[in-house]
Amino acid sequence: KKYLQLRYDMAGRVFHIVLNKTVTLRNVRIAGKDGELLECWDLFVGQKMDILGKPTTLMQGNQETLLWLEYHARRLIRKIRELESEIAALRPIPEMANDLLHRKDLRGGCISLRWLMRHVSMLSVQLSRLQPA
Repeated sequence: KKYLQLRYDMAGRVFHIVLNKTVTLRNVRIAGKDGELLECWDLFVGQKMDILGKPTTLMQGNQETLLWLEYHARRLIRKIRELESEIAALRPIPEMANDLLHRKDLRGGCISLRWLMRHVSMLSVQLSRLQPA
């Protein structure tokens, strides 16, 4: 096994990769399975991706990264619950994300912020269709 450290530069939207604690590759762009370039929202512990032609699973994050992931996961989950509550007031809906949102421990960075963002977007669209203009 090889040791790989992955750092994401938010300003430049690029990765810096350190291989075996010695070789550093800077300004690397990594595409996801859908071909879109990965961003900070796509990274979480357990994420599977192709890095330099090798299948790679993100196994851990440093404390700062885990706190950042937890903060944004909590913020997005609050928004999801707020939207679900507004939609439920207009008509009953199945709580699609309820199981995930209540079972997942947000510590450890194991939840996809990209998935949460897409869920917020889907609920926002659903709410806009239900609310009178």
